[in-house]
Parts: sequence; structure tokens; C-alpha cells
Amino acid sequence: MIKNLTEATKKVLQSKGKILKEAIHLYNDTVNKKQPSVENKELIEKDFTDNHLNTDKQYKLEKVKELLEKNLSIQQISKVLQISRGTVRRYANLETYQLKREIKNYTNLDKYLIFIQHDSNKNKTYKQLYEAIVQTGFNGKYSQFCHRMNQNGIMNRQDANNINSPGIIKTWSTSRLSLLFYKEPKKEDGREDFEFLNLLFSHFPEMNQLSQFVKEFKNLFQTKQDGQLKNWMKRVSETNCGLNNFAKNLEKDYEAINNAVIEYSGNITGICK
Repeated sequence: MIKNLTEATKKVLQSKGKILKEAIHLYNDTVNKKQPSVENKELIEKDFTDNHLNTDKQYKLEKVKELLEKNLSIQQISKVLQISRGTVRRYANLETYQLKREIKNYTNLDKYLIFIQHDSNKNKTYKQLYEAIVQTGFNGKYSQFCHRMNQNGIMNRQDANNINSPGIIKTWSTSRLSLLFYKEPKKEDGREDFEFLNLLFSHFPEMNQLSQFVKEFKNLFQTKQDGQLKNWMKRVSETNCGLNNFAKNLEKDYEAINNAVIEYSGNITGICK
């Protein structure tokens, strides 16, 4: 039942994508102690939506201009962006890169390049990187992400580390959050988790309510009081927390489930890890 509730909670969180993205943006802006910089805007907010632009080349064009302003040489920029020196010189004189034909299968991967290439992500798998950027708004499929990563090789990560990059962007998957919701946030258990949950709960009370119901359900197996399960189900049914179907399904076999709650003698903590 605990595992089923975890899955139910995960589905609720997946339906709250807009809220989670906003909370993640707020957290990263707060941690960096500033409004999004030019780099952060590229990473989080900026969206190349004009179909007459080649997003990959437009990104490199803008990076050329940015790196020239930082007094990098033509040769250094060529190495960092993996383009020829002639292309660097040509991009330096352009405002936008015009594409002759409409872009197909467009995704907004370009605005996550700095995050992907950060040194902290160098040992992560494609799947882990994909799940991280989806949480902050990546609009493509996993297959599209892998294709771009394999096809373009966009930037060398070691070279990218030589550029002044934004602060590390931290994200939380719905799977991770569905487990964290079982715990009372404690700073000693993980500062980032503690701070993010506090921000999420303070800005979005419905998320705090969801977390409280999840923790209360876990505690039913520890208090073992007859009638508490029925009370929990009733209170859930009176809200829009998203667990209504889970609570309703418990009614189908209430007596057996209630007995399990009262008589359970295992380790709930182990299940919730």
C-alpha cells in the first residue's frame, strides 16, 4: 500500500508540472542570489521559437559574441564551440542565423546546453540528464534528445568549464519528490532537499497538503489505531489533493486493509527509502 501510494503521489506530481517548474526556477534563482543572468536566461527562460532560425547555430552565434566580449581569441572560441575560425569570424558579424527551410522536429534543447555541459553532470547518463531538463521545461522526446546529443556533440565539456558558467541548476524528479514527501524535511538530511521542500510548501500550499496526507498515511502503520484509516480516507475525499482515487480504491477492501494497518509490524522507513 505504501508503494501504491508512492505511485499515486508521483502521478499527482506529474500533473502539477507547471507548479514544480515554477518552484524549481524560484529555488535556483534564490540559490544564485540574483535575477536570472544572461546565461541563466539561456538555460531556463529563453526560447528560440522562430521557425526561420536554426537553434543550434543561433546559439553558437550568440556564444561567439558573448565570448568575444570576454576577450577570448578566435582560436579559443573555435575550440570551445567546435566550429572553424572562419565561422567564428562570420558569426561575429551576424545578428541571427537565417535558415532557408523550416525546422522540423524542433525542441528547445539549446537553452539547456550550459547545464548539460556543466562539470557536475559529466558522469550522468543521457537518461538522467533528460529527466533533469524535462523538469525545467524541455519539450522534446527522449529519442530527440539522444539524437541531438549524438549528432552534434555541441560543445566539449572540458572546454565549457573554462567559461564563466551560471550556478549549478538543481532539479527534482517526480520520483524523488514522491519519496521525499514521506519525510519531515530536516536540514541535516540534505540541505538542498530541505530548502526546496520549504520553498515548495510555502509558495504552493496544495503541495504541502499533499505531503501531509502522504506522511499521515505512513504514520497510520506506526500508530495502529482502529478508525484512523477511515478518518484519513474521509479527509482526503473532502479535498482536491489528487489522492481521491487512491483513497476511494481503499474502500473496495477496507476491512482487510484496515487490519493490515493495525497489525503491521514491518519497517515503514525501509519501504519509503
